[in-house]
Amino acid sequence: MRKVFACTALFLALLAACQNSTLTNSAFVGQETDSLFFHTEDEIEQAFSSSFALGNMDSLVRLEKKLQAFDGPLAAYWRGYIAYLQGIYLFSKNKRDSSSLYIDRGIEVLKNEKQSSESSALLGMLYNFSVQFSSNVMIPVISHKADSYFQQSLALDSNNLRSYLGMANKDYYTPEKFGGKKNVNGLLQQALTKPDRLDKDARLPSWGREQAYELLIRHHVESGEVDAAKTYYKEAVALFPMNYQLIRLSSLFLE
Repeated sequence: MRKVFACTALFLALLAACQNSTLTNSAFVGQETDSLFFHTEDEIEQAFSSSFALGNMDSLVRLEKKLQAFDGPLAAYWRGYIAYLQGIYLFSKNKRDSSSLYIDRGIEVLKNEKQSSESSALLGMLYNFSVQFSSNVMIPVISHKADSYFQQSLALDSNNLRSYLGMANKDYYTPEKFGGKKNVNGLLQQALTKPDRLDKDARLPSWGREQAYELLIRHHVESGEVDAAKTYYKEAVALFPMNYQLIRLSSLFLE
C-alpha cells in the first residue's frame, strides 16, 4: 500500500444526479466540492497502514462512518474497500470471526449498488476472501461467485488492473489439487500492463499495482525462479521505494 501522508480531507455529499452513475464512466461531476473525494483513497491507505502501526482500526472506522452519510456508487465502493481492508487486518490478528463479519459487510454494501467494473472486481475479491470462512459444501459455490464477478468486471472494462489482480490472487491461494497455481504469472503480467485507473478521474480507484508486484515476486520465489523474482523486485522498489511490504520481500532472496 502506498504510504501517502496527506491531510485528512473533509467528505462532502455526492449530488443526487450521481446516484445512477457507474464507476466505469466516471460521471461524478457537479460542484467543485466533489473534488475533495480525490483524497479518499489516500486517506484509506494511510489509515490501513496506521492500523498495523497502532494496533487498532480506529482510523478506518472513522472513515467508514463518514462515508455512511453519502449516497452513490463511489461512496459505496470506498465503504466496501474499507470493509475489505478491515477483514484483512483482523485476519492478520487471528480474529477470524470478526474478519468474516467485515467481509460480509463489504459484500452487502456493494451488492446494493448498480454494478460497475470496479465494484464487480472488488466483490470478486471479497467473495474470494470469504472462501476461507465457508464450509466445504459452500466453497465451490462461493468460489464460483467470485469468478462470476471477475468475469463481469472484465466484460464491463477489460483494462481493469484490479480484475486481473483478483483472479491472480484467487489462483495463487487455490491449492493445485483444486486447479490452482496455474495462471498466476500470466494474470499478473496482464495486470501490470493495465493503467492504474480506468480513466482520468482521480476520484476512481488506482490501487493494486504494488500488490501485483508483491504477489508476482512471491510466486517466482516459490517456483524457484529467483532471478526473475529479483528482476521484478528491483522494478517494484524503483517504482514504490517507500512500500514496506515490497521492501521486506528482499529477505526472500537477498543475502
